[in-house]
Amino acid sequence: MDANNCQYNNKADLLRAVENCKAIAELFALVKNNNIDMRMQTLCSASNIPPRLLEYDSTASLEDPLIRLKEVVTLAVENQFG
Repeated sequence: MDANNCQYNNKADLLRAVENCKAIAELFALVKNNNIDMRMQTLCSASNIPPRLLEYDSTASLEDPLIRLKEVVTLAVENQFG
């Protein structure tokens, strides 16, 4: 099934499609085309937290952001279609 233009009928197929995404753009298309409700996660006192520089790890894999996004989308699918 193509993630760019397909609506999945059950949660198992949708979760499988999330896992099979090879690029962030493909994952975003899947979220958009299947109306997956994504919410930002915030802290109650986020405005009271002092700003800090993000740590950059040059040895980190380029797949890390994709893996993290897949985890968030999987949680959203579990919550939305549970």
